[in-house]
Amino acid sequence: MTTFFIIRHGKTLFNEKERLQGWCDSPLTDEGCAQMRRLSEGLKDIEFSAIYSSTSPRALTCASMLASDRSLDIRARESLKEVGYGSLEGEYLADAFPEGQLSKVGYAQFNGEDLYTAQQRFVREMQHIAEEFPDDNVAVVTHGHLIKTLLGSFSQQFAAETIKSADQIPPCSVTVLKYENNRFTLDTLPDITWRTSSDLSK
Repeated sequence: MTTFFIIRHGKTLFNEKERLQGWCDSPLTDEGCAQMRRLSEGLKDIEFSAIYSSTSPRALTCASMLASDRSLDIRARESLKEVGYGSLEGEYLADAFPEGQLSKVGYAQFNGEDLYTAQQRFVREMQHIAEEFPDDNVAVVTHGHLIKTLLGSFSQQFAAETIKSADQIPPCSVTVLKYENNRFTLDTLPDITWRTSSDLSK
């Protein structure tokens, strides 16, 4: 059985400014770096066989922090990137979605990505990883909306999630999934206790 520790990257400048950030990127804030340092400390006793990451710099920065005390190379994959928002990239959330509701189908109408496509590329990559590491713990550093598309297949509360409830997948939270016999099961919903238990100062 493969156990996935799916990590949302730390808080970024665009997160702070409430701007859409899919395939575009902004740097981690000081708070975001501190979140990831604490998470790395909180996960220190988990033996990972591999660390995978989105190719976006904000995720790679976090993966590098997680890997810093481990003899593991980061395996960067484009399939782990955030949902693409097309022409909405970088827009303020309040301007793009004045009613506070993210699209339920995706962003193809903005030359972006529909949510089913995003979900399927994520699932396929996870299946490939599980084939390579069938009895291991694997860390995957990725993005909030992409995680949400996967959780939507497990839970209606996430399928209907809005911008106002985005804190259900907070920065540097850990979602644990199991994969066995070609089937995913949800072990724990996004959890920040892995980083809040650390004594590291900000």
